[in-house]
Amino acid sequence: MADIPLDDYSWRKNGQKPIKGSPHPRYYKCSSVRGCPARKHVERTLDDPSMLVVTYEGDHNHNTLSIAETANLILESS
Repeated sequence: MADIPLDDYSWRKNGQKPIKGSPHPRYYKCSSVRGCPARKHVERTLDDPSMLVVTYEGDHNHNTLSIAETANLILESS
């Protein structure tokens, strides 16, 4: 699973361990703003590996960032 479904936030991979019968789960933390508690769980369905199930956990403690703001955060962290 190379890509995660896009949304209005930036995400950092936080792990991948097979649990609950899913062989390819991926876990992400919101990286748009430091300390944001939002999490994203992405896994392929067992009956159709081309389909993804995306589950969000927690609320973002910030607004969505513009493309320019996101690019600036990426440059600052490099």
